[in-house]
Amino acid sequence: MVLTVRGRRVVLILVVLAVLLIALTIRAVVSDARPVTKPPAPLASSTASNATPSPTTPTSPAAKPSPPPSATPRPTTSPSVKSTTSTGILRSGLVGSGKFTTSTWAKPAGSKTATVHEFVVKVEGGVKADPDDVAQQVHAILNDPRGWTGHKGASFAAVADPAKADFVVHVASPPTTNRMCAPLKVGGKWSCAAQRNIVLNSDRWLLMTPTYDDLGDYRAYMVNHEVGHFLGRGHVSCPKAGAPAPVMLQQSISLGGCRPNAWPKTPSAAS
Repeated sequence: MVLTVRGRRVVLILVVLAVLLIALTIRAVVSDARPVTKPPAPLASSTASNATPSPTTPTSPAAKPSPPPSATPRPTTSPSVKSTTSTGILRSGLVGSGKFTTSTWAKPAGSKTATVHEFVVKVEGGVKADPDDVAQQVHAILNDPRGWTGHKGASFAAVADPAKADFVVHVASPPTTNRMCAPLKVGGKWSCAAQRNIVLNSDRWLLMTPTYDDLGDYRAYMVNHEVGHFLGRGHVSCPKAGAPAPVMLQQSISLGGCRPNAWPKTPSAAS
């Protein structure tokens, strides 16, 4: 069939239109297909977003290692590290917790007297001493015939209730002793009696002083000396060289020529 000029033009136009239609169709298909290739990109950004907290986590408050519960210095359990002063006084470096445990041990006075002084014992956390054991020792010392029992018609009973106690015997670390004895300066070495509070320095309770060679005797002296202050007694001097030291002599510091003596009464006076 022979097309006329007009027919050829119509066919050409149709071919061009067909080509354009095919091209548009292909473009539309390609355009619709592009989002299918994009999901990996959002996935990567999501992962990066989730990972963002990771570098900051170690610096966040929740992830910081917690400091020890006690910001204050930790108490040691025993005077294992000892140092010696120029006077030969042993010091442990012990720092107590500042909190005290009260004894639960109780016992009546050793004898019936007109006046019974009741006491309770408290031991600071970190000090290697059991409150009940200390209470038993204090009771035995105070009710010993050589002790203060019978002084002005008095005897001594251990109680478990601080509210009932006439005085409290504390065994405290050196720093706590300093605070409890203030304004009296004890230099972390000595003990004191402050009104109804008798404060026994744990270093002395555990390590005594060079003036004594028996820990039990020294503890008896500590207790009797400080309870003597509670009873109204003051410091005295050595009466003469070689004599038994009065219990109110500051025997922890110096014997002044006397012999060590832990008791208010000599054995002959106590019999």
